Order: sequence, then C-alpha cells, then structure tokens
Amino acid sequence: MTTASFAENESRQQTEGIQIDCQYNSDILLIACGGISQGMGILPYEFSRITSDFKVKKIFLKDCLQNWYQNGIKLVGNNIDQIVDYLKSFIQKQDIQKVVVTGNSAGGYAAILFGYLLEADTAIAFSPQTFIDPKNRSIFGDHRWQSQLNKLYQSFNPETSNQYFDLLKLWQNKNTIKTQFYIYFCRENHLDTVHAARLQGCHNVTLQAYDGNEHNIVKTLRNIGILKPLLLTQLYPESAQLYYEQGLAYTKRNYLDKAIYSYLRAIEIEPNYLESYHRLGQLYLQQKKWEQAIAIYQQAIDFSTDNAFFFEQLGQIYLQQKSWSLAQQNYQKALEIDPQCTWLGYEQNRSYKIGQFYNHLGTSFEKQKKWNKAIEFYLQAIAIQPSIKSIYTKIRNIQKINPNQINQIINCYQQAQQKENIFPSEYYITIGDLLTRQEKFDEAAHYYRHACYTITSQSRPNFVEKHWSFQQSQGPNFLIIGAAKAGTTSLYHYLSQHPQILPAVKKEVGYFNRSDNLQPNLNWYLSHFPTIPEETNFITGEATPSYLISDVQEQVFALFPQIKLILVLRNPVERAISHYYHRLKHGWESNSLEIAINSELAMLKQLEHQEQIEQFCREKNSVYLLGGLYVHTIKRWLKIFAKEQLLILTNEQLLSEPEQTMKQIYIFLNLADNHNLQFKKHNVGSYNHQDEQLRENLSQFFISHNTQLEEYLGMKFNWV
Repeated sequence: MTTASFAENESRQQTEGIQIDCQYNSDILLIACGGISQGMGILPYEFSRITSDFKVKKIFLKDCLQNWYQNGIKLVGNNIDQIVDYLKSFIQKQDIQKVVVTGNSAGGYAAILFGYLLEADTAIAFSPQTFIDPKNRSIFGDHRWQSQLNKLYQSFNPETSNQYFDLLKLWQNKNTIKTQFYIYFCRENHLDTVHAARLQGCHNVTLQAYDGNEHNIVKTLRNIGILKPLLLTQLYPESAQLYYEQGLAYTKRNYLDKAIYSYLRAIEIEPNYLESYHRLGQLYLQQKKWEQAIAIYQQAIDFSTDNAFFFEQLGQIYLQQKSWSLAQQNYQKALEIDPQCTWLGYEQNRSYKIGQFYNHLGTSFEKQKKWNKAIEFYLQAIAIQPSIKSIYTKIRNIQKINPNQINQIINCYQQAQQKENIFPSEYYITIGDLLTRQEKFDEAAHYYRHACYTITSQSRPNFVEKHWSFQQSQGPNFLIIGAAKAGTTSLYHYLSQHPQILPAVKKEVGYFNRSDNLQPNLNWYLSHFPTIPEETNFITGEATPSYLISDVQEQVFALFPQIKLILVLRNPVERAISHYYHRLKHGWESNSLEIAINSELAMLKQLEHQEQIEQFCREKNSVYLLGGLYVHTIKRWLKIFAKEQLLILTNEQLLSEPEQTMKQIYIFLNLADNHNLQFKKHNVGSYNHQDEQLRENLSQFFISHNTQLEEYLGMKFNWV
C-alpha cells in the first residue's frame, strides 16, 4: 500500500489499521501504536489530535485484531516482521533520518518491540506489557485481557512464532542496542510496575514512575500537560514548540517562573511564535508585571501588526495603569482591525466578553471626561450583554449627560429589559436617576420602587413574601448624617446585615440637600424605601454624610420629627486628607494637597468670631476643612432635635471595637443583637501622605474647635 493511497482514502486507512500523515516536509517520523479495546488506550484518534501540530511525518497504527500485532495489520503485513518491513520501506523512501515510536498499554508493548526492530532513535512506552506469554503471566499473576490473549494463543499457525512474547529476550539476543527506551508507569499500579521492572538494568532503558495507580498513564500525563512536551523532547529537543508546550505544562502546575523561562526560550528560538507571546503576556498580567507585559505584547505586534488580541491586551494593561488615553487608543485599534471581535472566541460566554470589551472602552473615554463617547460605548455594551451590572452604575454616576442622550439611554435600557428576563436593581435605579434629571419625579419613583423590590427580594425574601407592598412607604426610621470619609459606608453595610433592617435603594439618597422644591418630591424620596407594616419590627434608613454640613435639619424635622440620627466622627486631620484623595481619585480635584488645604486654611484663619465661622460653614465655602468643624455643624442639629435622638460615634471606635460599637447602635435603634455580622471595610481610600508640616498646620487649626466640641458634648476624643 502506498502513501498516496492512504491519503486518498482516510476512512479506509483507519479501518485497516494504519493512518499516514505526510503533510509536513520533515525527515523526522513519529510512529504511534494503538493498544487493544479503545485503539490507543485513549480514544483512537487521541494521539492524532495531540500531535496534530507536530511538524513531522506521522504513522498511526491500530491493532484491529487486538492481538498485540502478532497477526499483523491488514494490507500492511501478516505478522510482526512484515509490519517492520513495511515501516522500514517507508522510512527509506521518505529519507527519514530520525524515528520515534510511542504507544500506550498494548501499544506500549508495540512501541518497545518496533523501536527495537526498527533501530529507532527513541521508543516511548506508557504502561507497557513487557511479556504476554502464558508462563510469565501466570507467575506474576497478570490476568488482564485474558480473552484477547486466549484468541491469540489459539490463532497460532506454523508461520507464527512466539519469539516476541517476552521482550526481555530482545536484550539477551543482541549485544548492541542503539534505541533509547523510556518507560512511564504509575508506581502504585502493581502489574504495570512488574512489567516495567523486568527491563530495569537493560541497556538504554530508563524507567520513570509517577504517583498514582492508573493504568492509563498516557491520559493522566495529557491531563496535567506533560504528554505533549514529553513527546516533543524526543522529536526535536531544541524547538520553539517544545518550550511552548513545556510552558503550558508548567503553567498548569503553577510553576510560573519555569513557565516564563520556557516561553522566553520559545520566542528566542522562533521570534514569530505568537502563541508564546500570548501565554507569556497572560502570565505577566496574572503577576501584575505591567511593564513586562507591555513589552512582550509590543514585541508581538512587531511580528503581527494586524493581531487585534495583542492590542486589546495592551488596552487592558493601560486601563489597569490608569493610562486612559493609551487604553482608548489600543482598544480602538483592536476594534478597527477586527470589528467582529473574533479574538474573543465563540464560546457560550462570547456576548459577555464582547460586552465587557465595550464596557472597558467606555471606561477609557469616561476617565478622560469624554462623556458622550463613553455613553456611546456603554450603550453598545448593554445592547450586547444587558446583564453587566457595573455599566448601569457607571452611566448613573456620569454627571454631565447630554439631555438629548437621556431618552436614548432610557430606550436602550427598555430594549435591554425585553432581552433579559431578570434585571439587576442597578437597571431600575439608573432609569430612576435619568428620569429624575428630567424632573419626571413620579415616573422615577415608579422605577425606584421596583429597584427597592428587587433589592429586598434578594436580601429579605421572607419579608417580601409576607409583607411586600408597592404602596407609599412611611420613609426612613434612621439617618446616618455624617461625617464624610469617616466610615459611613462601612457602617451602613454593617447595619444592612441586620435581619430587622431593610436597606434603601441607595446608601446615599441625598434628598434633603437637593436644590429642588422638597414637598412635591416627597413621593420621590419615599419610593427609595420599602413599605413596612406597623405591626412588624422592621426598620429602614439611609446614609448621606453631606447632611451634616448642609442646612437641612429643619426640613428633616418637619417630615420626620421622631427620626433617629447617627453621626460618625473622625480625627479631622485624617478626614480632610482622606477627603482630598477621594476627590482626586474621582477627578474632582486638580490641585496638589498642599495647595488645596492651605488655601482653605488661609481663608478660615481670617475669621476671628464664632458667628463668622458658623456663617462660613452655612455658606459651604470650604470643601476639606468644613467637614471637620464638627462643633458648629452639630450645634445646628441639636437646636432642632433632642439629644436623645442623636448617637455620636467615632471612626476610631468603629475600627478598634466594631462589635461593641454595633451593639451600642442596636440599642439606640431598639434592635436585637446581630451575632452573624461580617466586618468588611467599604469605600476605603489608600494614600501615603508624609508631609508632617501640613499635618501639624491642620492639627494646630483644629485644636480649638476640637476643644469646643469636647466641652459641648461632654465627650473626650483624644485626637492628637
């Protein structure tokens, strides 16, 4: 049978037990021998699949008669020697210079035998049988595949001998053996260990034991990523593909430094090996080695200028580095090269991946304050994948939305609602916020109530089942009125974990310091809270820390005279610095800390009288210092509310004694203790400011105000 005839009829090749692949112009030949039952010990095509990208010639043998090749392969030969003659003829005609034979189980037996008879360069046998004669099988207690072997024993004819039934005899019959033999097996598999041990000490035989008791070790090695590099090592040991496969194997086992070295060696050997750039870049991203990742992707682009994937990866890195313009440029370049985003694959979650791509592209524009373009890409993301929750929040937080875009956004959301059965609460909140911007307060209230229902259904399903009503709520039972950057977000989340507290639609509703006329919008405000029946012991509330410094206490009292107020104070020096970095992070501050703080200090130092400072506070001419002038703002609240209605805590107390502090709050709110509370900080800023002179200036400024606060409240704060 010729090579051409095999190529013409592939299905016939597999039926007759041989398949030849000569698509690569190579002088290296890989012979893979199948075993019994399932062809090669794994699925019959598995060696074909795992070696499909090996740039060598390949022959796949299948033992259709299931007799360890003793009775040959149809149209190849009727016995072992004829199969070997066929293979030798192929090797000669194809001018093969290197031969590697491999196989698993019975195929491993064949790999050793054919490797020996062909004088191959290498034979790689996985869990092989090294004897199939009845005597040794009886001695060592190997009763596997007995029915197949019985048929083999019965099929003998005068032309068939049993000279190959015991492979140990091969070494006894020949002094010089050129082939290198590698035998792989699991040490806990007794019979496989027995077979391998019989060849221990034989010339050119290397045994390699792995943990486990699996007979089908080739499948195990494949699953942990070792099989492919193991084969490649023998075929072409200094190849880019070998190092790439080693990199995959090391990555799978979390040997990341070794994986990085392997990928770098692959690139060194073959600079345009793009898969290595891909994997290496991913490892650098995983380790947050941004500069190395950028360098490797830029190097890859030099070899593949139209590869959208590498540009998209650069966009991700620059987004992490907050290099918004570079992120935007690389994301857009990826989209320009491949508008269909085919680099993201065609898996089930493809739409989610594309939606996230547009989400990230929108973020790169938003951070540059290019609001219209940001919204354009956010809406594309929603149209593709409506369930990405973060997009709704991002659009909601954009302050400068073109009025013409509001209806476009609402229409997009409503179309998305028809596409998805269940929407996150952010969807309803964002629609409500957009309608609020259009002063359509009653329509907005409709969406806030649905948001409230969604949130409560998730957090308190039993309450919804028994008590839910879309009727107007009675409003909040408590308010956290401040201070900003003093831990109010964490406190609100701690309170929301209490089984008797039903959270509002938002932590910060900010109703009372809105510039709108309040009374017509009361329905709007109440729609942020669940309706709680009087006979139940549930409560609700919100936390808007700017209420403390806003002149809203009379408005609050007019609507909710019995409400309870919670106030968290923080060392005003730390609070001012934290507030600055918070505004800087969100792009609301462009000056340095020193300029921003010192300019306010200069203004306040000019005010000598108490009345002037209080007037200054009312007019809110300060951003950073006003929030720490607690005594003046608290006085305004206590002129209206009874002292018993105000609970004052400190951020330091909440951090150092969270359980005791929460118990104090529960008592204040007439709630039972919550023993299942999980303490996790929220909205935490990070900064490392070391300007001791600025701290000293702030401390000196606040000393007198802190003293007045302690005297007024009869409390000691110990702010140094």
